Amino acid sequence: MKKRILASMIAILFLFSGCSYSQTGIEGLMVPPKLSDQQNEIYNALVASVGKNIKLKYPRQGNFTSAFLINNIDDEPTQEALVFYEDTANPSAAAPLIISVLDQEDGKWIAKYDVKVKASEVEKVSFITKNKQTYVVIGFNLLSKAEKMIMMYTYKEGKLSEQFTTNCSNYEVLDINNDKSSEIITFVQKIGEGEIKTMTAYMHRINIDGTEIISQTQMDPNVTEYAKIQKGMLTDGRPALYLDGLKGTSLCTEVLAYSDDGLENLIYNKRSSKNLIQKTVRTYGSFCVDLDKDGVIEIPTLKLALGYEDKQHYEQLYLTEWYNYKQKNLELIKTTYVSYALGYIFTIPSDWIDKVTIESIPNSNEISFYEYDRKTRDEFDSKLLSIKVVKRSEYEKDAVNKGYSLLKDNGQLMYTYKLHETRSEINLNEAEVFKYFELL
Repeated sequence: MKKRILASMIAILFLFSGCSYSQTGIEGLMVPPKLSDQQNEIYNALVASVGKNIKLKYPRQGNFTSAFLINNIDDEPTQEALVFYEDTANPSAAAPLIISVLDQEDGKWIAKYDVKVKASEVEKVSFITKNKQTYVVIGFNLLSKAEKMIMMYTYKEGKLSEQFTTNCSNYEVLDINNDKSSEIITFVQKIGEGEIKTMTAYMHRINIDGTEIISQTQMDPNVTEYAKIQKGMLTDGRPALYLDGLKGTSLCTEVLAYSDDGLENLIYNKRSSKNLIQKTVRTYGSFCVDLDKDGVIEIPTLKLALGYEDKQHYEQLYLTEWYNYKQKNLELIKTTYVSYALGYIFTIPSDWIDKVTIESIPNSNEISFYEYDRKTRDEFDSKLLSIKVVKRSEYEKDAVNKGYSLLKDNGQLMYTYKLHETRSEINLNEAEVFKYFELL
């Protein structure tokens, strides 16, 4: 799962950063994992039932990214297995994707039921338990990744029964109102009269008839696709969804939570006095991240580094500021330098804020930090810290022999640093460099 998430994240990050250097090949990250003994038993039982002309399909994201999902989805004590595959003997089928349910009898897996779906890929799978009934929620990609179909099933007496289906731009499953049962949040884009676009979030609650919409809220209509949706919480402890959306060549972030008034978009609001969406827009950069692993997700924005105001766009360098949504506003948490291509983040110390700038050394994977108000007078004396990333095979030649010390090692790349001697009052020591440096 982690490999798939990393591959997707790197691909989208490079779209915005314009970077061409990567730590590992994405193709290598996307190789299906080796099957376990249990999965091999399930696979062999499926082949015995439908034949060898099958291609396993893996959910693209979510908590369940195996082609074999094993869970107890009925009222019997044994577990069932859901398997997603294509029939390669009939590649032009109208319903190319197949869901097979296998159950256990006398300790052996037996194929019980098949469902054919008119979709190209499995997006993600979730399980919701309510009133002792397990519901299987499956999202499928249709013609594009921005067009999805959700289908919700129950499994009884050896049969999958469809309980709910809808089309949307994206969706997530989360107990957003803390009622001990997850809801389905869908995002639907429509084009009305005069080509006016709307994007609406709908909150679906499971009931005896399938689902019902119990709340809705408006989203930013200029978002064409949500590149990433993350579950987290707010600083007040409420569950929340953080949505990084595409607006042309930019990213923005919206945050959904539940209040006494129902589903609420905390960032986007048509009333300009409450609309924070523009503060989250960045022309490139990262997705939201839970930087300190406390469950509260931080929102990134870009800040032009000192001295780059009059530079050409392609020459400009940026710092990344991270915010939390708090008390109806965005509160700055920390400022960092982030290298998405090289995979690290460096927190700017508080006494460096608005005093230090950065300089990238072309074709060297090196960044240097300068005290800005001294840089014009004495460039060498104002250089505080350099961080250089080298291949393991070049570590001695390009780092050690040039006075760099090791910070971190990810197995392929060596992250090194050099503290420079200056007369500055904001020098760092070695312990502080290690404290502020992290791998992504």
